[in-house]
Amino acid sequence: MKSLKLIIILIVLFQTAFTQIEVEGKILTSEQKSIGYATIALLDSSKKIIANTVSDEQGIFIFKDLQKGKLTLQISMTGFEQHRQPLVLTNSIEPLATGNIVLQKAIGNLQNVTVAIKKKFIEERADRTILNVEQHIMASGSSVFEMIKKGPAISSDKDDNLKLKGTVAQIYIDGKPANLSGQSLTDYLKNLPADMVTKIEIIASPNSSFEAQSSAGIINIKLKKSDQQGLNGTVNIGMAKARYGKVNGGLNLNFRQGKWNVFTNINSGIYNTFNELTLNNIATTNTGVIYQSRRNYWNPTANAGTIKAGVDYSLDKNTTLGFFTNQNLSSSKEPVTNTTTFSDNNKQPYAFVNTIKTDDKYSNNATYNINLKTLLDSLGSELNIDADLATFNANGTDINTNYFVNTVRQKLRADYIFRNRVPAKVMIYSAKIDYVKQVNEKAKIAFGVKISRVNMDNNLIADSLQLSTGNWLVDDTRNNQFIYTENLQAAYSNVNFRYKKWEFQIGLRAERTSYIANSVTNNTVDKKQYVSLFPSVFATFKINDSHQFNVNFTR
Repeated sequence: MKSLKLIIILIVLFQTAFTQIEVEGKILTSEQKSIGYATIALLDSSKKIIANTVSDEQGIFIFKDLQKGKLTLQISMTGFEQHRQPLVLTNSIEPLATGNIVLQKAIGNLQNVTVAIKKKFIEERADRTILNVEQHIMASGSSVFEMIKKGPAISSDKDDNLKLKGTVAQIYIDGKPANLSGQSLTDYLKNLPADMVTKIEIIASPNSSFEAQSSAGIINIKLKKSDQQGLNGTVNIGMAKARYGKVNGGLNLNFRQGKWNVFTNINSGIYNTFNELTLNNIATTNTGVIYQSRRNYWNPTANAGTIKAGVDYSLDKNTTLGFFTNQNLSSSKEPVTNTTTFSDNNKQPYAFVNTIKTDDKYSNNATYNINLKTLLDSLGSELNIDADLATFNANGTDINTNYFVNTVRQKLRADYIFRNRVPAKVMIYSAKIDYVKQVNEKAKIAFGVKISRVNMDNNLIADSLQLSTGNWLVDDTRNNQFIYTENLQAAYSNVNFRYKKWEFQIGLRAERTSYIANSVTNNTVDKKQYVSLFPSVFATFKINDSHQFNVNFTR
């Protein structure tokens, strides 16, 4: 019996000696708002720090594996008075709860204090992935095109079209469509230095605030804009050399004084690249097998320049009226040489087709915007009004020369030379109103309406060279002029809220579209009018700071 009592006493003493104590609490402002990322430390009687941590986004902190004794809890946060309180830790199964700790705002001005918070390069949100370009070591000297390709689920095809999950994505600049496509868009992205960008948002499933035509995915590029007073700016130059070289550079200027802010971004660049392609085909005919080998070499050189300039005027402390314009110019020369070899059953060549293509392109894209932004309350509710005009003018000429010869370079048929010219003009007028009501720190509601009109005139002018006369003859079988007009009215609503570790976003967009499509060449006109609904649902469960689970539905 005495031995049993001794064993029980030893077990109790052993558990008491090695009981691990926990301390937990929550940090708030005097307005009962959570204070995230505050520094919390535990000090012993000699003021030595024995443990420290940081509060999470909800202001919650927790210490584990502590020993009993008297300690001091110290909390520090920029802009608030330092908080200290004594703690007495005893052996207890239940954590020691400090309850809600309220920090008082600091009195006086903070001077010569720099707070540096480095974000992760890739951030995951409920409806988008964010690339923090400023935080990446490769941003200096790289183009925006190169930085986008570092994002998850991003790829590019042989024509350098950026794809999101296998589908060509819409490119936005500062939340607005770039209104660029094809080679003009590629030139812009390859010549825009990454140093001019703060972050890139990859939106695989756009919510209802975006237009239906962007449902395949959006890549939104956020350009830098300084908040410093007075005149300030940056200059950057980037160079790279492989088989061919590239050079890009940019100037970012900002002048802010009183109620005025004037800004401009100027970027330009030139790049030269190549693509080598070899294709081998085997065709079976009634007379045997034909082996076909094609070797293709593409060597484009492109020049591009962009200017963004604007001005903001603060009507009062909560309302800003602004205007800006984007001007994009690009030109390129894209020579292509192609040799196709035809071989017989014994793989002996008997004919060649040599093709030389010269492709010259030019485009001029301009956007103009006037906007009004007003902050409605201290929670962050806001009203935004925008009116936009976008113009796009492009022209291109490609000449294809084809030679048909045998193994001793004798002509098998007459040379065939044809030309394509593709002038295009687009005008887009739009206006929209967006209202966001921040209900509290965990919930917000958004509403918006938009109207737009698109006028487009595309023309393909095809002809071929008559070798006997040296004149170009129009090819009516390939010519095509297409005129298109579209009117759109849209409205949307979004609800976003958080519950514990869950974040939800539910939205609905309605669009009424009417268009007239006129094929001038074919003398046909198509008219149509329809209404479409686009619901969206996003749900995110945050497992911890490094892992989360997402599920969404969009149409």
